[in-house]
This record gives sequence, C-alpha cells and structure tokens, in this order.
Amino acid sequence: VDLDSSGLNVLANELGEHLPERAILLDIGHSKTNLLYRRQNRNIHLRALAFGYSRLVKTVSSALGLSPDEGLQRLLSLRLEEPPGTPEDERALKAIRKEILSLSKKIEVSILSVQPQEREPEPELLVLSGGGSRLEGLAPALETALGIPVRCLADLLDLGLFNNFSELPTDLAQFAVPAGLALMDRRRTDGFNFLEEALRTTRGLFMKWRQHLRYAL
Repeated sequence: VDLDSSGLNVLANELGEHLPERAILLDIGHSKTNLLYRRQNRNIHLRALAFGYSRLVKTVSSALGLSPDEGLQRLLSLRLEEPPGTPEDERALKAIRKEILSLSKKIEVSILSVQPQEREPEPELLVLSGGGSRLEGLAPALETALGIPVRCLADLLDLGLFNNFSELPTDLAQFAVPAGLALMDRRRTDGFNFLEEALRTTRGLFMKWRQHLRYAL
C-alpha cells in the first residue's frame, strides 16, 4: 500500500497542471485497482478496489471456454465500443461489460465516501493507467457508466510527462507506479504516511491496557 500510494502520488505531481481541480487516478493492475482521489492539487484519498484485469481474463475464459492465455489474447483483441463480430465476441463483451459496471459502482462509492459535502461537484477527469488500461474501449465504457470524462495515461504522455527519463518507454502507462517510484524524492516530503496513524493507534491501545493492568495488579 505504501509503495503504491507513493508511486501514484509522484505520478499525480508529474501530471500537475494538466489535471483539473478534482481528478481521479485509476491504476488497474493484475489483481487489484488503486484509486487516488485528488482535489485542489492535493492527494486526499487512496483506496484499493477488488478488481484487476485478471478478473476480466477469467471472465472471458469462462464465457468462451478458453485457457487463461487464450482468454488474455481474446480480451486484448476485443473492442468494447464496436459491435461484436461473432456470437463468441458478443458473449465475451456482455460478460466484460457486466464487470465494468461493477467497477464503476465501486468507483462511485469511493467518490461518495470522500466527499465532505453531499452536493460536492463530481470529479472532472479520470485518468487510467496500469496494465488494464490496454483494453481497447475501456475508457469510453467507464465514461458512459460514470458520466465523467476518462482518458488513458498513454494518451497524455505527449504533454511532456516524465521528462526526467532519458529514454521514455512506450509502455510507461502500464507501469505508472514503478515509474513514479523511480522519480521519487528520497526525502519523502510528499505523499501519505499510513504507518504513522497505525502506530499511533497501536501505541494508544498498549498504553490503555497497561493502565488497566496496573489497576488490576
């Protein structure tokens, strides 16, 4: 969690002025998805969602009776925004759209949980990264489900992001978290510190029970 949050924090800082006041970074990994909510140039909420592109591979494999490797190849060949060409594609697309709808519900719940006011404006942009962002048509499908503009990080690299790399890999958007970690400042002045709160809570419980034990003795 700490590594993911630090990498995404640097990624958000690299995007900087290209992000609106309220934005979401959605990094879709193999077995989980990290959602970073950013407001007024500050990262204020990180949540791990139980969703990954391996789930989509399993969905396609189950729908078509394929092996996982075959399911991955079929998944990457599909175009979510285009009409299915075969009955097999239609079955696969129907199953995938169901999973995407489930993901959009998780995103909506995350947005509601972080809003300080009931009628706060919706996020103005959602940026996709990670291996799951390779799926053709995922961005417009999520945009339709959420009613929020969605773009892939790969489409934003022409803005001059990650200029600190001497050579810019073409698949950088798939490895946004490692790329962010590579650019991190060693002082770690930015980002989250989950350990601080956890240790404070643990120490508080320790002090409380030590006091009770003193009374008992």
